[in-house]
Amino acid sequence: MAKWINSVISTGRLDVYNNIQGRWARIFRDGLSDINRLCRQYDIPIEFREVRDQDAANIVIATANGPTTFRHGSQAFRFSVEGSRLHGHMLPIGTGEIMQKAFIFLPENPMISAPRGSRPTGVKVMRAMQVHEYIHSIGLSDRDHSGNDIFTGQPTYRTGRSPDTDEAGIRSGPLVSSLFSKRPNAVENR
Repeated sequence: MAKWINSVISTGRLDVYNNIQGRWARIFRDGLSDINRLCRQYDIPIEFREVRDQDAANIVIATANGPTTFRHGSQAFRFSVEGSRLHGHMLPIGTGEIMQKAFIFLPENPMISAPRGSRPTGVKVMRAMQVHEYIHSIGLSDRDHSGNDIFTGQPTYRTGRSPDTDEAGIRSGPLVSSLFSKRPNAVENR
């Protein structure tokens, strides 16, 4: 598990710069609300906040399809994202185990298998993907994936009759669509 720089630890805040485009743009704030609700529910002392200054942000979140280049200070980084997969990426930048910044890349147009071929997935699945990457940005790596909650490394997807009824779930428990209900304590952790 990586640790954030002292300014994040002392304030308990992760400032997020929104560089999302396309279909993701309309759900960015919902994803922030979802992760903040989970942090409160599980007593994780972090608050994710939107900021307008990319350089001052701890996290930059964007969509990508194919090779993408991003910068931190004078250093350039290159990464490739498969823009139709149901899989995002969080790339921590720092020294050793100390994170200075994180870049989250979400697939530009995530597709789900449907009876008549693939189609764009719905917002519930997209929000689950966004929350999953925010959990990574807290400092968890792929080695930390669980098997029984929103941080599973191998989610299952259920194709609904329409994109709005698509759901992401876990192999050993109920689908996590309850994450998006208005009730507190809606996420089950088995």
